[in-house]
Amino acid sequence: MKSTTSVKDINIHDASFQKHCCEKFGLKLSKCFLVHINNEYIREGQIDPRELFIMKNITTEVEECSKSIQDRVDKMFEIISDSKCPEVTIGSHCSDSYDCPLTECWDGLPEHNIFTLYYGGKKCHDLYCNGVVNIIDIPDSYKLNDKQQIQQACITSGEPHVDREAVMLKPRIPAPKFPEDLGKTWTHYSKSRFGSARFRYNRIGSLLQTHRIS
Repeated sequence: MKSTTSVKDINIHDASFQKHCCEKFGLKLSKCFLVHINNEYIREGQIDPRELFIMKNITTEVEECSKSIQDRVDKMFEIISDSKCPEVTIGSHCSDSYDCPLTECWDGLPEHNIFTLYYGGKKCHDLYCNGVVNIIDIPDSYKLNDKQQIQQACITSGEPHVDREAVMLKPRIPAPKFPEDLGKTWTHYSKSRFGSARFRYNRIGSLLQTHRIS
């Protein structure tokens, strides 16, 4: 049973390995099923498990995937027993299908390395494979979106980016219509992980008093 809403490739490999382990210890499996969430299920009253879950027969897919599983298991044990750590470069495999717990490969990367590119995704791996390690070294000919271009420009110049046309300061509080409105005040309550507090403002939005409640 998986908490996903469909059968994924990694689920087939997972089930194939489990089937392999069971059969190695004498438990023969004739069929394999995977149960996942039905994302079109609408609850009306009590939960109906038969509608909430979908049972998918994956026997054929598992059988196909199991053909080379013993060779892959042997290869894993060969790597584990080897005294020398295999040299594997950084790539999309580092997080496919799960994040690799061995992060030493990333320790030598600079602060603004290519993998810190804003929503870089596949671009990061493509650039890294082509020898680009720093964001500032991305060629001008390489297509970046607007935010990525801003990020590269800020790192290159060392200056923050300010879009002055987009920054429009609108007053939160309407201007007083009558002189007597200036003397009016109101109270605002705020709660955070540091406790609760009461803030007292005047009509033009100036903070007059702060009082910690808890």
